[in-house]
Amino acid sequence: MHAVYRFLILFGILASISVTFYLVFSALGLLSQEGLAEFIESGNMYFLYVVIFVTQACCLCVIPGSTAVFCGVGILIFGTENFWIVVLLNVIGAWFASQALFFIGRYGGRGLINILFGENALQKQLDVLDEKGTKILPIWFMLLVLPDDLMSMACGASKISWKKFTILHTIFRSIGITLLTTVYFYVIPIVRDMGIIPWL
Repeated sequence: MHAVYRFLILFGILASISVTFYLVFSALGLLSQEGLAEFIESGNMYFLYVVIFVTQACCLCVIPGSTAVFCGVGILIFGTENFWIVVLLNVIGAWFASQALFFIGRYGGRGLINILFGENALQKQLDVLDEKGTKILPIWFMLLVLPDDLMSMACGASKISWKKFTILHTIFRSIGITLLTTVYFYVIPIVRDMGIIPWL
């Protein structure tokens, strides 16, 4: 039954986020490339920053590895000239999401985490922490494709202090985001110029 509950909860969260942002983007005319370009040119860039930030923070709580996707999405939407804005948005979004997940793990307890992700998934993360200790966290947080959401919850469910977790996550997630955004910074224009992916 836990698997069913987990599926329903995650499906409900994702569906709610998707429908909400679809309606918002549709109302603002942001579903087409032309509409997005016109919206940005009209001086509404700061509102778009907020939309992307909120979307990312929500997605990071339920979709592993989504930070890596948002680094690329940020470059696509805001362009290479806004490199540091893209980095900052991703860092802030990742920070808020990690804090929420840490406190869910600390105060929501293992029961809630087991419902969301499954008992085996949590235990694997806790086993990694027991075996490697906090020395594994810098590498874990830098590699954006690893399940940062579950590890943040596992840290909350463990004896790791909030201060240590926050310092490690802030420093090394920021480094990982900056490095990956730099890769996108150089790769996306090349791919666009080559015409490999037409919609870029």
